Amino acid sequence: MAASSSSSQVPCGKYDVFISFRGPDVRFGFVHHLKTALSQKLIDVYVDDRLEGGDEISPTLMKAIERSKIALVIFSKDYASSRWCLEELVKIMECKEAGKQIVIPVFYLVDPSDVRHQNHTYAKAFTRHKEKFKVSEDNLRNWRSVLKQSANLSGHPSSAFPNESELIVAIVEDVLKKLKEKKPIVPNPDLFVPNSQIIIGSHQNVTIIESLMEIKSQEVRFVGIWGMGGIGKTTLARAIFGKFCSEFARYYFLENVREKSKVNNGFNSLRKELLSKLGQNDHKNNTPEKVLIALDDVDNPKHLKDLVGLLQFGPGSRVIVTSRKKDVLRSGGINDQFIHGVDELSSEESLELFSIHAFNQSRPKEEYEKLSQKTLDIAKGVPLALEVLGSHFHSRDKAYWESELIKLKRYPHEEIQNILRISYDGLDCVDKEMFLDIAFFLVGCYKDMVTSLLEACGFKAVSGIQNLIDKALIKSKGFGRILMHDLIREMAEQIVREESMRHPQRRSRLKDADDIYNILKSNEGTDEIECIGLDMDLIDKYIKVEADIFGKMKKLRLLFLLRYAREPNIDFPSDLHPFSNELRFLWWDSYPLETLPSGSYLENLVVIHMERSNVKRLWDGKQDLGNLKTINFSCSYQLIELPDLSMAHKLESVELQCCISLRSIHPSILSLPSIIKLEVSNCSKLESIESETHLESFFDLRANDCCLKKLSFSSKKLRVLNLGNTKVEMLHFPINRCTELTCIAIEDGRVGSVSIDELCCLTNLEVFAVTNLKKVIDIKQLHSLFDAWRNLGELRLEGSFLSEIPDNIKALTSLTYISLRSCKRLKSILGLPPFLQHLDASECASLETVSSDSLVRNKCVFNFCNCEKLDERSLRYIRELILSSMTSASGSYDDDEITCYPGSRVPEWMEYKPMIEAFNATEFTCNLERSHDLLICCVAPPHPISHHLKEVHCYFSYDDNKKFHTSHALSYPTLYWDHVLLWRVMMWFSSGIDNDAKIACELFLEYWDEVERASYKVPAKACGVHLLHCLEPGRSRKRVADIRVENQLPCTKQLKTFGVSHVDNFICHPLQLKFLRISKQKDLSLIHFL
Repeated sequence: MAASSSSSQVPCGKYDVFISFRGPDVRFGFVHHLKTALSQKLIDVYVDDRLEGGDEISPTLMKAIERSKIALVIFSKDYASSRWCLEELVKIMECKEAGKQIVIPVFYLVDPSDVRHQNHTYAKAFTRHKEKFKVSEDNLRNWRSVLKQSANLSGHPSSAFPNESELIVAIVEDVLKKLKEKKPIVPNPDLFVPNSQIIIGSHQNVTIIESLMEIKSQEVRFVGIWGMGGIGKTTLARAIFGKFCSEFARYYFLENVREKSKVNNGFNSLRKELLSKLGQNDHKNNTPEKVLIALDDVDNPKHLKDLVGLLQFGPGSRVIVTSRKKDVLRSGGINDQFIHGVDELSSEESLELFSIHAFNQSRPKEEYEKLSQKTLDIAKGVPLALEVLGSHFHSRDKAYWESELIKLKRYPHEEIQNILRISYDGLDCVDKEMFLDIAFFLVGCYKDMVTSLLEACGFKAVSGIQNLIDKALIKSKGFGRILMHDLIREMAEQIVREESMRHPQRRSRLKDADDIYNILKSNEGTDEIECIGLDMDLIDKYIKVEADIFGKMKKLRLLFLLRYAREPNIDFPSDLHPFSNELRFLWWDSYPLETLPSGSYLENLVVIHMERSNVKRLWDGKQDLGNLKTINFSCSYQLIELPDLSMAHKLESVELQCCISLRSIHPSILSLPSIIKLEVSNCSKLESIESETHLESFFDLRANDCCLKKLSFSSKKLRVLNLGNTKVEMLHFPINRCTELTCIAIEDGRVGSVSIDELCCLTNLEVFAVTNLKKVIDIKQLHSLFDAWRNLGELRLEGSFLSEIPDNIKALTSLTYISLRSCKRLKSILGLPPFLQHLDASECASLETVSSDSLVRNKCVFNFCNCEKLDERSLRYIRELILSSMTSASGSYDDDEITCYPGSRVPEWMEYKPMIEAFNATEFTCNLERSHDLLICCVAPPHPISHHLKEVHCYFSYDDNKKFHTSHALSYPTLYWDHVLLWRVMMWFSSGIDNDAKIACELFLEYWDEVERASYKVPAKACGVHLLHCLEPGRSRKRVADIRVENQLPCTKQLKTFGVSHVDNFICHPLQLKFLRISKQKDLSLIHFL
């Protein structure tokens, strides 16, 4: 359980977080919510809840600071007025300088520059300390110094967040991250715990690297760490990085540079990733910052130079580079005096690391001390070897140890791969084969995919993969991916290389592009080759292959011929011979031939994956496909038909999307009892999918964007039915039996054969998208459907014949997306779900009423474009909904989400409007202490039918010649009347603007002329700007719904009593104020936006 202490007695244990704050400013609002959020994440928090008093901090509080891992300093408006706070800060910075604490500043409604330079309220506070309280110059100088130091640290200014809740989320995430990074270093800097795997590091190595970093120096410095694979370079780099990253404005750890740079376009991706993470995508807008970068496993000096060559480094920046080769660091520009070679672990450290893996404790068990020492003599202090050997001897008896130690002595310690190979030798023959397959082809793949592929090859993959994990040969973490240390992977490659050092064609596995090129060119296929993995993009020279090349490979099990970018340079003959009967997995991108070779090899194939192939027909006649599970010919544009697959008794998945020549699906596919998924989306010539067999397992049919006219099948397990943009007229299957259906999409279709009663049986439905439904659905029928669909999350009825949306839609708490676009007969929307996020009712020409009885609690985008008949009451309610949504204090908001409704006037509640109403420019004052977002509004005039509203542009200017511009893409059809557009913009530009600056805003609309094929801009008809404010210091948000009105206090007094003296200090929905309006209308006059 997380502890949140406020006692004067500090326990002996450490706290995770100490919060320093000025009580009257934030105690009962921001700090309370922050402490609660931290405690919910099981973070131990110390908050001193006593009133400040006296000139000195109590010893108890001093101990609390010393025993906290992280100090959160909440700089508020009057923080510097408290001598108590300043003394706390002095102690906090002392702990930081001693390397015992991480400091995270939070600038709550204050500008960091005011703290750094003691401006505004901070200047007044220091004047008061000096003149009224006669504080000495030494103390004042010390306080100014710690304020400047702490304000220079990377922190969280509240002005960078749209609301307080998001600020708190960011702080909590930052604390969790830093606790994870700090945990390996405190209290013992030699104990690192990355990803829950204990590794012991060398104190001497850490000390030397820290001295090379010389963190207080303002020069830009590069530090290199080099050593053999598995020696612990990355671990040391992570430890140093985690310890010092909080002292930099930006920081990023770029992993596996060597490996990632080898993939197609990999190096450019790495460079873009680095620039993006450091916020240096556009150098013109960047002021050099103090940054910390770690580049892990660099093996090319050019890569090092190119990665850092485009970066900007502010004073004090540091770059840490790890490499196996010292020459790479030297050639990359790192001075010899700043390069450190990592030493092996000491005897004591080696023993501790080995014991943790062998005995699950820090020391050997009794009677195993001498055996452990003999093992350490072989490992020679290499961390990875110690880990592998510890796992190898885990739970083994003494006899086994003694026998294995005799074997280990044959391998000299210089050959670390030989030491690692001991675990490999301990595998049975089947697990060895699995290990080599993974090392060559499957590292980085998801565990379930690896399991499926290995099972296809006849391995017992579930137990085998676990055996490899237990031997520390592979790891599975993150999103279930299979990972392997480079040293172990190299060991596997060496094992295969040793099968024939000089003749690659006699090895079992091939993945080197040059080796494969030579074998294909010389037609040297052999019986020894079992697996091939080739990135065809790496073959630069043209090569013509003989027809029997694969036929010679009698043991070929796995064939990966991958293509990512360019057309392959390999010319395969049209009479290609059949593959080996051992072939299980055939993955061939851009297969060049019109058909597959016929032959008995098809009997054993489990997977055929041939995206972007030239296949027209797979083969002639019926083939024995008894083991086939997956077929994928997606984007094979020449494919006309599939053969009879009735003998593929294990077939589960058929993927044929974008096969634009495919005309039919063989009936045999939907007669297979094993079939689970059929994907034929964008098969534009496919007209029918039919089956007379009831399917027991089939649950996923995706056939959108086809010319599908006939659909007939039956399956109780069906979950996904996507027939979007098809021409299906009748659904010939008992939909009422598909009780597990979660998604049904029949866009542009007609489902006249499906009754409302049948649809009501779909109680698990989550997505219902039936557009252009010409069958009239009355309100009673919709009422029944909504009563049945309690899990509905998305409702699309575009262009359908319905007249009303019933009020029971309010009960659908999972419903977040509704589209009623172009429902020309729709007259009334009698309710809205409470957690709605998007409502599109555009082009509903008959819509008159939108009910005012619904409470939408989320931020929501509304589109009522061209709804000309909306009555005034509904428009007033829509405006209230929009205001409540766009000023909501919870949830995120996308700048590109624009709300639209008919109207020619900017809402009255907009804070800044031009003096002349019909004008496209206005001016507003930017109060940086209280403002965090802008609401922008403009009126768009009608335009010709052939013109489409494409984009809205905002041009801001300040200080006479400083300008910036934002634009927002639109996709609205022709506007027949004036429309009001509103959207929310984060004040990302505020960092360069003085407080209370005057900013001019000018708005233009960009249209696209379909006739002239050109765009043009026109001024907005009217405009407005509204600033969204942060909370006033010391006040917490209150919901008006929470205010009790049973007593006799006037409403305005109650609002003030609850800290709601300004509209921006509370969260409400306009409907929540209705009960107040009735009897106290006069008292609510201060709530001007209503």
